[in-house]
Amino acid sequence: MTRATPRIYRLTLFCVCLLALASCSEDRKKAAQAADTYLKGVGIKETKLDLFCTSPSAPDKAYVAMTGTWGFADSSGNPQKEFYGFIMQRDGTGWKIAQPAGYTQDKEKAQVYLGGGK
Repeated sequence: MTRATPRIYRLTLFCVCLLALASCSEDRKKAAQAADTYLKGVGIKETKLDLFCTSPSAPDKAYVAMTGTWGFADSSGNPQKEFYGFIMQRDGTGWKIAQPAGYTQDKEKAQVYLGGGK
């Protein structure tokens, strides 16, 4: 084994990690876009992704939490906001909403939702 071999292993590991990170980022963007399209279709004016979470035990599913802002204000004059949670199902290279879920920003709770719990 030459001195360069450990460097090659580190470089390979680094590249694999970058690819995994890029893939996760792309999944996050596509899942958020699917939820955004749905929410805007029901009249939400603006959305914000609060959480994207996957589980190793369900690689074809993801949890998405979104804050949706309606085009009107509450009695205090603040924009009306609602909080949504979705279980997403992989659909080819993208994502689609499989079912609604409770809203959470807690990754552990999102894992429970992905496992079918409440």
